[in-house]
Amino acid sequence: KADLVKYGEHSLSDAIVDRIFQVGTRVFADGQVGNFEETGMSYPDFIFFMLSEEDKSSVCALRYWFSCCDLDGDGALSPEEMRHFYKNQILRVTNLGQESIQFQDVLCQMIDMVNPKNPQRITIEDMIKPNKRMICGVLFDILFNLHKFMRFETRDPFQEKLRREDVHRSDWDRYAHIEYNRLAQEEEGYDNSMEMDLQQYMDTDASHANGNNNNSTASAGKGFSGGDGSQSWALSDESDDDDDLVYTNK
Repeated sequence: KADLVKYGEHSLSDAIVDRIFQVGTRVFADGQVGNFEETGMSYPDFIFFMLSEEDKSSVCALRYWFSCCDLDGDGALSPEEMRHFYKNQILRVTNLGQESIQFQDVLCQMIDMVNPKNPQRITIEDMIKPNKRMICGVLFDILFNLHKFMRFETRDPFQEKLRREDVHRSDWDRYAHIEYNRLAQEEEGYDNSMEMDLQQYMDTDASHANGNNNNSTASAGKGFSGGDGSQSWALSDESDDDDDLVYTNK
């Protein structure tokens, strides 16, 4: 649970993380849900969560988050249930020094967006209508995703229009494109860093090699001379068969 809280730079509230571990969808569990407290979240379960979080416009994602927010399991989201999650959300907003929005104002906004059959409760049938799926995902961002909620509140209408008209067919495609570019830039930066380190190593190695060559050349120029350069020695072969070292003055 502590790992999931860190997801998306701590974007999710503690309240929703608790519910994910209680009733979150399990991919290969024959209809069982939740109970992640004992076993933890498996990799397939995490992937299903991630798909649901990054693209809330799909039917599977909407059902996933609806079941998490339906505290009493009656098949409808009541104002009290939405208040439970928003209370946790708005606390984080105020901790960041941002202006808080009263729940009643947010509730009116959400009801207007979803336009449910019964204004006092929102059902999953209200949310999965083809013309409502995209906007209904925003409802869940408002309730428990801090960063997406802040972006929604400070959105630029022109940017929103471009977002709806971009080449990506879904929020997941957009997310994958952004993450791919980010990882590519990080890897490119790593490769450039490796090239710089290698070049520095080669320059240093070449510098040492040149220094050694200069020392060797200097020694060769002196011949086998003494430290003061006053004497040199040579092999002398006069009367005997043995080679003798003979010092000669320059």
